Amino acid sequence: MEIIKIPLDELTPDPHNAKLHPADQIEQIKNSIEAFGNNDPIAVWGDQNLIVEGHGRYEALKELGYNEAECIRLDWLTEEERKAYALAHNQTTMSSGFDIEALNWNLDNIGEIDMSAFGFGNQHNEWFGSGDTGEAREDEEEYADFLEKFVPKHTTDDCYTPEGVYEAVADWVASEYGVNRKNFVRPFYPGGDYQAEKYKRSDIVVDNPPFSIMKEIIDFYRDQSVRFFFICPLLGSF
Repeated sequence: MEIIKIPLDELTPDPHNAKLHPADQIEQIKNSIEAFGNNDPIAVWGDQNLIVEGHGRYEALKELGYNEAECIRLDWLTEEERKAYALAHNQTTMSSGFDIEALNWNLDNIGEIDMSAFGFGNQHNEWFGSGDTGEAREDEEEYADFLEKFVPKHTTDDCYTPEGVYEAVADWVASEYGVNRKNFVRPFYPGGDYQAEKYKRSDIVVDNPPFSIMKEIIDFYRDQSVRFFFICPLLGSF
């Protein structure tokens, strides 16, 4: 595996790249590169140096002002294999969460490095516990369940809604709009595909969807004349 340097303006992002890279993730990648260096080559393919995997690193390096990036070539792959590998790479790197006890131990023993720059919250103890007792707290278990939801999905990246929050919102929606809770459906679940659901005319989607593709979801439901009410715990609702 030979690592070569290629100017960023000679790399071509895949217009059909399926992996989402929201702005906050790009910021975390930038923070990682600034703190530890760029240690992960971008994989490219073909005469146009099409990016197979590494779109997030590509965007981060551009924003940081880099002129070139370390790359590896995957030219031995066929076009079909190249497309399959891009999906397989993302699938295998996103399919598991954290061992909470091990995560706590590492965060507690890192010292002065601010891990909030990489998405671990301003004070990791608020999220994961101090790890001093070795006993899993209830909120740690709840967060572990949340992490398990972040496995590859079809068209949704799934959003965590505590059951008590959902029940309160669902009761309010039923009362406010005079609709029957028996008609409420929740298509945003691990492995779910909201576009493949078989909606009945009476169905009302009351759920917490992935906000990264919100416009796509709204357009779909409007086109299909499916009623909906979306919630977003802790961030607001509409």
